[in-house]
Amino acid sequence: MLIRGALVLSGDFTFKKLDVTIQNGYITSVCQPDNDPVTEVNLREEIVDAKDQILVPGLIDVHIHGYQGISCTETNPSRFEKLRRALSRKGTTAFAPTIASTSDQKAFASIRYLSQTEAHREDGISRVLGIHMEGPFLNPVKKGAMNRSCLQMPSTGKLLEFLSYGPGFIKLMTIAPELPGALDVIRLGKELGISMSMGHTDAKREEAVLGIEAGVSRATHLFNAMRGLHHREGGVISAALLDPSIRCELIGDLVHVKPEIVRLIYQMKGREGITLITDACELSGLTQDMLPPYLPYRISDAAYLKNGTLCGSVICLLDAVRNLIGLGIKAEDAFYMATINPARDLGVQDQFGSIEPGKRADLLLLDSDFSLMQCFVGGKAAF
Repeated sequence: MLIRGALVLSGDFTFKKLDVTIQNGYITSVCQPDNDPVTEVNLREEIVDAKDQILVPGLIDVHIHGYQGISCTETNPSRFEKLRRALSRKGTTAFAPTIASTSDQKAFASIRYLSQTEAHREDGISRVLGIHMEGPFLNPVKKGAMNRSCLQMPSTGKLLEFLSYGPGFIKLMTIAPELPGALDVIRLGKELGISMSMGHTDAKREEAVLGIEAGVSRATHLFNAMRGLHHREGGVISAALLDPSIRCELIGDLVHVKPEIVRLIYQMKGREGITLITDACELSGLTQDMLPPYLPYRISDAAYLKNGTLCGSVICLLDAVRNLIGLGIKAEDAFYMATINPARDLGVQDQFGSIEPGKRADLLLLDSDFSLMQCFVGGKAAF
């Protein structure tokens, strides 16, 4: 396939008029149109005329719990395929299903299913790149919408038990670093190649710093479900903002984090220090009238429990990108935070996250307003 004449967000994350060639699911060349080594004659494959369109890397959501009524803990293949297809139609070409604190048995089943059944699919719709365990080693004081009864004290043995159901497939773990035993779990997780993230935490600044020294490299949904920023106690937020080694998740719905705070985070961390996420729950893509009245949720600008507690966003990742662009953040930077940074969080930046030869052909064609026109996963049109 040859995608011709698009304004391409190239490997250095600048926009350029380029041609992109795809073969066998991989990008094989990215070059100036007049230097294209592949012609219509020798390509013998589809040519996409992308004049007046924008080509960007496929978006990667590393913090998502579900979409259109389907949970990321779903273990029915047909329903999980429906979830993946729905995400593709919204421009999310890859994701890390996020397992919130739940019963051990349900977590084990989800880890086993995702690692054994979904890990290596190449079917032209959104792909699973790893698992994000959001818990169970979280502080009950900052549980948010989590089920308190499913929270546990940190244990290296329990971490190893989770991993036994999906060796090497847990890529991210959210943990409260102040809990007894947390630093040992953080050290082990880092040693095993897991990106350890501090979240759902009441850590003071000193406790957060100890977590960072032990191996924490991220902050989960910054400002949400964590000790607040105070001028006499900076807490985990000050530790995350001031340490250049920490990449901060940012929920991009402008509800969980208001616009002025989004700008503050961006000014302090820059594009290198932010991973844009949705933290979408399975209510995303639904409306209130689609819910049975007995369910304890309210859908408006986000998803809420009946008591008013936020329990997730109702956006897709492309919405989040557009929201940031609408705040005056450069488009190049907004896409950077939703593509290469999440790929780095998952340790797959050599294959995903940018438009460069040798990388997977997960790509989006957008119009001038950054609305989705076409989605490719592994070089195949997703819809």
